[in-house]
Amino acid sequence: MYQAFLKIIPLFAIPFYIGLIFFFSVMLIKFIRWIKELGTGKDRLRLFNGFKPRNFWGFVKETVLESLLHVRIFKTNFLLGFMHTSLAFGWFLLIIFGGIEARVVRDGFTKAGQPHLMELPHYAIFLKYFETEGHVTLLPRTVVNFGVEKPFLDFTMDLLLLIVLTGCILAYSKRFRSQVFGMKRTTKLRWGDRITMYALWFIFPARLIAESITSGAYGTGSFLTGTIGNLLASHISHETLLAAVAPFWWIYSITLGMFFAGIPFSRYMHIFSEPILIFMRHAGIKPQPSIKSGFSQAEIFSCSRCGICINSCQLASAGIADVQPSYFIRNLRHHCPDINQLDNCLVCGRCNKACPVQIDAENLRLVARKELRNEGKPELTYLPKNDATIKADVLYFAGCMSHLTPSIINSMVRILDNSGVKYEFMDKSGSICCGRPLMLSGQIKVAQQLINANKEIIANSGARLLVTSCAICYRIFKEEYELSDVKVLHHTEYLLQLIEEGKITVAKNSEKVVVYHDPCELGRGLGIYEAPRRLIQEINLLEDTKFSKKNAYCCGGSLGNTQLSGKQKNEIAGDALQKINPNNHTLITACPLCKKTFANAGAQVMDMAQLVAENLEKK
Repeated sequence: MYQAFLKIIPLFAIPFYIGLIFFFSVMLIKFIRWIKELGTGKDRLRLFNGFKPRNFWGFVKETVLESLLHVRIFKTNFLLGFMHTSLAFGWFLLIIFGGIEARVVRDGFTKAGQPHLMELPHYAIFLKYFETEGHVTLLPRTVVNFGVEKPFLDFTMDLLLLIVLTGCILAYSKRFRSQVFGMKRTTKLRWGDRITMYALWFIFPARLIAESITSGAYGTGSFLTGTIGNLLASHISHETLLAAVAPFWWIYSITLGMFFAGIPFSRYMHIFSEPILIFMRHAGIKPQPSIKSGFSQAEIFSCSRCGICINSCQLASAGIADVQPSYFIRNLRHHCPDINQLDNCLVCGRCNKACPVQIDAENLRLVARKELRNEGKPELTYLPKNDATIKADVLYFAGCMSHLTPSIINSMVRILDNSGVKYEFMDKSGSICCGRPLMLSGQIKVAQQLINANKEIIANSGARLLVTSCAICYRIFKEEYELSDVKVLHHTEYLLQLIEEGKITVAKNSEKVVVYHDPCELGRGLGIYEAPRRLIQEINLLEDTKFSKKNAYCCGGSLGNTQLSGKQKNEIAGDALQKINPNNHTLITACPLCKKTFANAGAQVMDMAQLVAENLEKK
């Protein structure tokens, strides 16, 4: 029985199988748990949507483009993209062509009168070993299967191994010389990550050595393994090479087993989690308000800690280098979130746009803030009673930050009065906060009370249009208020509408050059990019830079960060100004917080409402 077992699975393949079986067992348990914890029965049912032809092919396309070819990483960093692709796609092709080669060799053994081995995974993986075990002299070297010749497959396998080894060399370089990749730093690793990384780094060199020694001992191989094998055979005795074959296949098997066993405890879990996350998205499942939900867990385990988010995070300009999503998600995964790390984030969305896996790190952070804090009973007795006398078709809501920058309010009042529009100033006598700052801090219950109070005022006014000057307020009005009967516009959109409808006219000065700064909440948050630019072009000449739209820099004054000092905010703002306005033109923005923060950093900055008001022509 023992001899029969060895004919099916040789001893040296056992470490590989132990690691593989352990990995698939853990992965199956996690996958079942993620499905169970999707949050709602509807989401579990939505999984079946992923198998609809359109959704399924979308899933396959994105998996190939991003999990194997890493197109988004290529667009961000070519060298980093090549490293990831050579490792991921190269290894994938090694498996595919290895399977084809194993079939060719198996049929060759059969035609030569030899019984073929069972088609188990180890046969293709350790094929070069099995080719030599009493079969090499009998194996026809020009066996054809599906029109593919064996020497061609030998060449292809050597070429793919060389590509993967190139990726390994780049990975070594990135770990110790990240500046070569244009990266400020690489992510700090836990021990589970380190051990699994070292195993991955050694898999392909071990395979190269094992195949080359085998080639030297038996005269097999192609341009890579055959050449190295011939070199070894010219310096080492045949008996020594024969004796070294089995030990080095053992080493290769052990490194494979270590890597597979270590995947569930390391960042390399993303290799298998990412396709699951992509499938969930194509099935229609959305980010959920719990870090324990199946979707959130799939996101957490899909983070490869590639380090791209570290480069995109502006906190580094203030010397803060351990709070980025790469570190934050790592701590969530290991159930050890750091409260200071949790709060030290601009919530600007730059990392979301930069992430090649499209993980919604902003949502994960906000959800974690809510779940890791014990909200007390909200006491909002200070709220003013609902003013039922406010009646208007158009409501203007300035917001807290606009009240702290009265030049914006004064400009809006002047423009609205000039337009002849009948409007009411909803928070003229004192603002009820929109609730967004509280949501950013995780105080969801308190925020909901503010939302309800504002919704009552809006509903009683009979308004059909709500205009706000604050990008922060605008986002929460759009996303959380559910104002189905009320259209919500940012003042940038509304001012452009007033010009296009002829209700206001502005003087054009095409000789003056200005730069526009996209506020995080208005731009990346809601995708409002064109209306501000069209409005500026009605008045001045706009100079756009590569640091605009989704690549725009945050001002640094985020209400979502409670850890930054005034000095650090100025450092972030100063760094942003150097990039977005290198020629020191007048800076135009559309957020009172951005205006205030950039002004504190020494910039000549105006809000969009001020720009329009200064160039307003009297009727």
